[in-house]
Amino acid sequence: MAALRDLFEVYGALDEAAAKSGNPAVGTTLDEFLPKASRNTGWYREVEDFFFRENAQQSPNLGEACARLGAQAKQAEQGNAPRLTAPQKHRLFYGLSAAARIQQVAPTPLLASSKSDLKAAMAPALAAVGPEEKPYEARLQNVDDRFDDYLNGVQSRFVGRANYYGFREAAAAPDMEVVDPSTLNIPLCRSGIVTVDRLQAAVVDTDLCSDDISLNNLKAIVNPFNWNENYPDFFVRMAPFRDPFRSDRWRRVLETVGFGGLGALEITTALKYFPTIGECEARLDYDLDDPTPGPGDGQVLVDRGYINMWVTNQDRNPDLPGVRVRTRKVIHISGLSPYAQQRLVCLTGYGTASSEFLFGPAVDPRPEARGFDYYDHEQPEEDPQTATSGPSTHVVATAVNLWTDSVEGLVSDYFDVAEKWMAGGLRLSDVTDFSQKVTGRLVSSPLEFLERINQPRNPRVRANEAQQGGQANETQQGGAP
Repeated sequence: MAALRDLFEVYGALDEAAAKSGNPAVGTTLDEFLPKASRNTGWYREVEDFFFRENAQQSPNLGEACARLGAQAKQAEQGNAPRLTAPQKHRLFYGLSAAARIQQVAPTPLLASSKSDLKAAMAPALAAVGPEEKPYEARLQNVDDRFDDYLNGVQSRFVGRANYYGFREAAAAPDMEVVDPSTLNIPLCRSGIVTVDRLQAAVVDTDLCSDDISLNNLKAIVNPFNWNENYPDFFVRMAPFRDPFRSDRWRRVLETVGFGGLGALEITTALKYFPTIGECEARLDYDLDDPTPGPGDGQVLVDRGYINMWVTNQDRNPDLPGVRVRTRKVIHISGLSPYAQQRLVCLTGYGTASSEFLFGPAVDPRPEARGFDYYDHEQPEEDPQTATSGPSTHVVATAVNLWTDSVEGLVSDYFDVAEKWMAGGLRLSDVTDFSQKVTGRLVSSPLEFLERINQPRNPRVRANEAQQGGQANETQQGGAP
């Protein structure tokens, strides 16, 4: 939990540097790493004030945050503190390297008074992101030996977000070993802003594969009642409330998130979720329970998403390794600006949810983990009847949800096109492909609408009705089947 706040402070130093500099080169450079950051300065204080109130940091300090991160990494060797996960190392390394680049382009020193002071400030945290199998002191010595090479790499290879993967790979190479190789498969956070119910909400998509984890291992840990065990740095509690099942067969869970153990504000939200199992796939959709806020505190006005998983091994065997996971999180927190919400969801790990929140715990599922269809409440003796009175009861809701799904379903493809354009590699064929996807989705939506409204609101999907072939289609990506 403390490491998560320190990670925020590293990025907060970038935010403050851009706000205080007033130099166009600094703002332009920061935007290369965190798009639109120069137009949204102040987000760090906004998040600090929101969660920590009277105990909020008045000004971020890069050196102090890095020192605490280094101290925690050293304590972790003795088992006195949790180790940084690979996704946390990835986010920290990205932030540190962006800070180094900002220092290079600023006409006057912003983050440290000299190169030697920058080295002293950053070295403990750079050692913390190094190869885990090496002792912390050895990693710290390596940073001392390689710091000039690292800065040269920042200057020549890391001029923006589009260059990060190549730069990271070079920094993890045997001749450098500045960053842990376990970070090499961790993607950058892909976030955007969408409008839901007239509110601007942050949306984060992930799409990752694993050749080491099976679908059944994922199913063993993905139930919402495991989330606080899967990622305790931000998920504080997952508790039951009300009756176990809604009349539409969705289930309820009370989620509490925050910077646990630091005296920070906690956010409690009443959610509903719907698990679906197929022969070679599984899906979990979630949304705000209604009527909202229920037993929640009402701070979250939009919270919806999905976790879609399917087998990728040639045997089509859910017990064997080989799985792909797509996730989406759409959220609006009252009291935070849209850009602050983007930074919050990215830095707390939603942007790396598949690798951190799912793949990590699924490597060796805890014996006490709740199963995929678990509910922490006595099951009713008889299943409630599914409403089958016709389509008229949900035509409007279906139309609204389908349109939202259609628009949100194109966000991920838009991110891909935007990243290619920023890297100077956008081709006419890329634009054509994207246009065809947009057209195809808009054309198919009316047909899908007719199909949905002529079904019960939340029909129970049998395993043999699930899609075969392991490909997640647009409907599965967007929500309940």
